[in-house]
Amino acid sequence: MMPLTALPIPDPHLVGSKAVSLCRLDALGFRVAPGFIFDISYCENLFMLAGLRDRIQWLQENGPLFKESYVLGFGQEIIQRLQETDFPQTFEQDLERCFASLTQDGSSLICRSSCLLEDSECGAFPGVFRSEGGLTTMEELKKAVRNCVGSLFQPKALRYWLRMPRQSVVFSMGLLIQQLVNSRCTGVMFFEHSDSLLIEVVPGKGELLMSGQMAPVSYRKGDHGSWEKHEGDSDLLGEGALQELARIGAVTARTWSSAVDVEFGFFDRDCTPYLFQCRPVTERWPFECTSPSGGHARRGDVRGVSCSPGKAQGVGTSWSAKPKISMPSGQSIALVDFLSEQNYDLLFDTQGIISEQVGSQLNHLSIACRELGIPYISGVDQARTRFHGRLLTVDGEKGAISVLAEDFPGFAEHGTVAVSHVGHRMEGSGWVQKRDSPPAGSTAPVPDFHGGMPLLLEGLYQGTTETEWVEGMVTYLGEIFQNDANPDVLEICLPQLSAEEFSLLCRMVPGCSFSPEMLLRVFRQVIRKAWRHSGRTLMLDTRGYQTGNS
Repeated sequence: MMPLTALPIPDPHLVGSKAVSLCRLDALGFRVAPGFIFDISYCENLFMLAGLRDRIQWLQENGPLFKESYVLGFGQEIIQRLQETDFPQTFEQDLERCFASLTQDGSSLICRSSCLLEDSECGAFPGVFRSEGGLTTMEELKKAVRNCVGSLFQPKALRYWLRMPRQSVVFSMGLLIQQLVNSRCTGVMFFEHSDSLLIEVVPGKGELLMSGQMAPVSYRKGDHGSWEKHEGDSDLLGEGALQELARIGAVTARTWSSAVDVEFGFFDRDCTPYLFQCRPVTERWPFECTSPSGGHARRGDVRGVSCSPGKAQGVGTSWSAKPKISMPSGQSIALVDFLSEQNYDLLFDTQGIISEQVGSQLNHLSIACRELGIPYISGVDQARTRFHGRLLTVDGEKGAISVLAEDFPGFAEHGTVAVSHVGHRMEGSGWVQKRDSPPAGSTAPVPDFHGGMPLLLEGLYQGTTETEWVEGMVTYLGEIFQNDANPDVLEICLPQLSAEEFSLLCRMVPGCSFSPEMLLRVFRQVIRKAWRHSGRTLMLDTRGYQTGNS
């Protein structure tokens, strides 16, 4: 156990890069909250006492060779063993000395990870490992330490590790225990040089910004050296605070010999911030693509604010914290209201991300997207409604979204290419229609018309086989019928697609050969199953539909 003010600066292989960065900041004369460093020997002794050393060594060497599900299960077994193991006596005694020293003035504490993987050659691992604040008792501190160490093996950490370039790694962790700073505002600064810096700040705690729970106020240098405020309604930082941050950025970038990412907090109206972290930037800078007007997009493209560059193609899939639909890995573009810590896992299951609200370009989620190579565009109004089920290209460099082949030509107009001479009225999902009046001379009840194409797309989100598609379509129809306001008679128009559109479907679901015969077979199964499940009358409109054997 050593104080953060200790000299010489400790070895990062013994305490982790985060702890070293705080020691360097303190040595440079910057404001760092008082605290102590626990080197990796404490963590190693806990592993030894739990009988986990050999298992962890095996994971380090062989994990990438096995299926992800097996590695995650292996990690859960390690976490369970750690929760059941008492601390070594020297570990507990040093924690008590640390607690007594830091709480003499009534301060609460924060326990922070300083993992050897974090901010290393393997990757930044932003927001992956655990930190816990507001600790006021020894029992709370011990629980926080156990949770921080266990976060080495949580699914988020292991999935991130498995997606990084193969490198020799050590699963161990130093720990930082500091007095908690109750900042009036906190933020992060990316600094490359005096004319290339961006600052984002939110009122209150830093996790509100870094975990994506709150949109920040952002500041950057203008063409003539003046500060420009871009997002947010409040001026959280005055001229003096901004100039001090710019000075800190210049000193740290020179010391680290790199563009830097600095996390900070202002406790009071003083212009001297507390510094919580400083790390070299691991992936490319976002400054060239920060504005919706930057870059050169194709005519008709939808624009947003780039938070991570790169290009991806996939089917737009509306996402929630607990989605009803599955997202086949590598085939989907996630559509979210706001990207936050709650949906961190989607970074491992999607090719690209589009959010409706403007997001932070500097928080953990955006940094992770850049490190994992996932294009992320924010600030796209009604993205979930406009792009759900559509084949998209996302260009994070330009902040542009293109709909491939304009999707299915009739979709935007009336929800299906099979309906003719039918008046249409757009509702919720944009694909419910009604006849303007009954057919001439008919006394039969007038059914609602539902576009077959959107129904098929809803099924395609469920899997990659005909059986899974049918089940998905039937489930969706069941949800429609649960609403008593919906009709007892429903007519589904079987879509008539061109050769180009059948080709587009094949691109959306690789390995499947779509044809008129296949669609007719699928929709007939849906009609039969949906009738058995709901007891409602469903009709299949096949007017003008042509197959090779009909």
